[in-house]
Amino acid sequence: MADICVFGLGYVGLPTASLMANAGFQVLGIDIDPEVVKKLNKGETRLDEAGLSTLVHAAFSSGNLVASTKPEASDTFIICVPTPISEDKNVDLTAVRKAAESIKPHLRPGNLVILESTSPIGTTRGVVGKILEETGMEAGVDFDLCYCPERVLPGNTVNELMNNDRIVGGVTPESAVRAALIFERFSYGKVVQTNDLTAEMCKLMENTYRDVNIALANVFARIAEEKGVDVWEAIEHSNLHPRVNILSPWPRSWGPLHSDRPLVSHRRMSVSDESSQGRARSQRLSTRTPARTCREGGGREKERQNRSPRRCLQTRH
Repeated sequence: MADICVFGLGYVGLPTASLMANAGFQVLGIDIDPEVVKKLNKGETRLDEAGLSTLVHAAFSSGNLVASTKPEASDTFIICVPTPISEDKNVDLTAVRKAAESIKPHLRPGNLVILESTSPIGTTRGVVGKILEETGMEAGVDFDLCYCPERVLPGNTVNELMNNDRIVGGVTPESAVRAALIFERFSYGKVVQTNDLTAEMCKLMENTYRDVNIALANVFARIAEEKGVDVWEAIEHSNLHPRVNILSPWPRSWGPLHSDRPLVSHRRMSVSDESSQGRARSQRLSTRTPARTCREGGGREKERQNRSPRRCLQTRH
């Protein structure tokens, strides 16, 4: 029996499973794509992430990580599946529900279940917990349940999983303690414990903050272009102010953040009407970033990070 079963071997699930395996856990990684599973069991990955290939090869070579399309009984189950936005602009929790349904036949008293996928407030206990409680067991009593959101920038995922601080939210304090002990085995960052609802809200607040503030930077970029001002230089100098941290212009805000808007205003799990209105406003603003600013952004932003005394915060946390 595996120590940990990870559902979803994508850009978060695969490095998470590999880090846990290299930390000594026996890990079973689950993916619905047989070709992905076949390739991973050879120690190979198709994901282009710094340091991931070496990490994956080490994890599979050690025998601590095995990939499969079918879950098995484990002490801990971790859900790292996509939560895309549907055509009607609602959050699609299909993959989360399917993962929870897959766990149900293998759930035993004393197990720990962790949701990492970006989700509306209430998903951990109201969706995952509700499905698992169909077994007759109760979350927080018979099994532990947590929400532990990732805070990573694609392309630098391994480094950030190891070094970023992270939140662990349990439906009970005991659930949070158990989850924290797992992440502390491979993470050098601080692991903060709270409840699941607070952790879910923190994740959406972080993404909303970035979305709205990148939209503000896009407004500055439009004004700067109209007035003949170098917006990158203006932002760098403005950020010398001890209480100012202007983010970088980006087309349609930051892609992954832009897709999270419906999670904030999701029916029955909304943060607030004011928040959804503010993000709708940021969407309108963020679509108007000057083309020249976008073209120059990549190279200028890298240069700015290298020489600015304040680190650019344009990351997906």
